[in-house]
Amino acid sequence: MASNTPDLIHAEGDTFVSPKRAKTTHAVALVVAEKFLTMRKMESLKPTLMQDAMQDIGTELSFDTLTLDNGIENRSHEQFGVPSFFCDPHSPWQKPRAEGAIGLVRRWFLPKGTDLSNVTQQDLDLYAKLLNGKYRKSLGYKSASEAAEESGILKALPARVALHYRI
Repeated sequence: MASNTPDLIHAEGDTFVSPKRAKTTHAVALVVAEKFLTMRKMESLKPTLMQDAMQDIGTELSFDTLTLDNGIENRSHEQFGVPSFFCDPHSPWQKPRAEGAIGLVRRWFLPKGTDLSNVTQQDLDLYAKLLNGKYRKSLGYKSASEAAEESGILKALPARVALHYRI
C-alpha cells in the first residue's frame, strides 16, 4: 500500500563541550540529517545561543523533526522551528547518528580534552566538509554530501562553505 505523505526527514542534534579545566566553556552544536553533518560553535550552553545555532542550521538544512537530549541548552526547543523529541536520560543509542558523528569528530580532529575556545568556525566547517565527503557503504558508496544533495535536504550552502565545497 503506497502512502500519499512524503517521507519526513529526521535530524539528530547534540553538543559537546570544552573540558572543565578550560578557562571558558565553549560548545559545539551538531546536527546530523541523512548522515550529513553540520556544526556551529557556541560560547556556552545558554539556551538562547543554542536557539541561534539551530536557526542558523535551519537556513542550511531542511529537516522535519529533531531528536535531542534533555540538556539545558535545549530548553527553548519550541523556537527551533521543527517538532522536537527527547531521548531518555543516559540513552545515547536513541540518537546514534549524532553520537557517531561526535565520535568521528573526536577521533579525527578534536580529541577529548581539547579546549574548544582555540577552534574556529572555519575549522569546524572544514572538519564537517571532510567527514561529509567520505564515501560510505551505507549510502551506496556515495558521500553524505552527495546523498544530501540528492535527497534535497540542503537548502543553500553558506558562502563560507560553498567556495571549496567539493573535495
